[in-house]
Amino acid sequence: MPPAQLLDALTGRVAVISAMRRKASPEIATRLAITQARYAEFSSWMHEEAGNLTQAIWWLDRAGEWAHASRWAPMVAFTSVRKGVIASMHAADAHRTVDFAQAALHTRGASAAVLRFAAAQLAYGHALAGDLGASRRALELAGSYYQKAAAHPEDELSVGPRLLDDDHVGRNWATCTIFAGYGEPAIEVLSPRMTAIKGDSPRAYALHGAWLAHAYALAGHPDEVARTLAEVLDTTAVTESATARRELGRIRPILESRWPRRSDLQDIAHRLAFPA
Repeated sequence: MPPAQLLDALTGRVAVISAMRRKASPEIATRLAITQARYAEFSSWMHEEAGNLTQAIWWLDRAGEWAHASRWAPMVAFTSVRKGVIASMHAADAHRTVDFAQAALHTRGASAAVLRFAAAQLAYGHALAGDLGASRRALELAGSYYQKAAAHPEDELSVGPRLLDDDHVGRNWATCTIFAGYGEPAIEVLSPRMTAIKGDSPRAYALHGAWLAHAYALAGHPDEVARTLAEVLDTTAVTESATARRELGRIRPILESRWPRRSDLQDIAHRLAFPA
């Protein structure tokens, strides 16, 4: 379902929970604040996917406030992770990505399940700055947190996106190499996964397909770029994912500069001129 269609319903639920909290006992009010923080974080994500980053940040601030009120440290840390996602995926801002990741990593009481995402964002920030060595070190940290979280899944309420497979660090590294301007390493990781991802999540397929097409473009494989984009653009149109559109938009200058005489790629480049 396109994210914009969910926003009114989500806002209404947050309002209902807020009214319930005002009349609840302290114990129940705390539990309601946790629920309210969950809805706020999800509302932020849907605003992000709808392309409204201002509202996405506003809802993350609300999620952080309600998580703090309920002493739910993992969600407090995760709001910093999510701000890092917006900085990396939508603004390609290396410094802010690193700053938000560090804030999450230094949040007292943050769980291993959240710290794995924070360390991955730290790796993305370093990759955007062109420092793949620092990205590797951050992903080693992420790998240790992935192992700790897997060993004790009962320790916390789940926070963050559902993981698509067991090679989390491998996929994180693929994204890092693309951010740093290299295609071949990401192709080896992403290409074999696309069929499985397509059957699991259309939104994830759109985003991973955009990364794969970007990797093919960076590596100089125009035929694979054309084939992958032909498939991914249709899925992106259905899901209306602003994150996937942003990644696809980064491919356009490569197509225009490297293959100006290929009419098929120039037609695709024209389709990649998404409205702001």
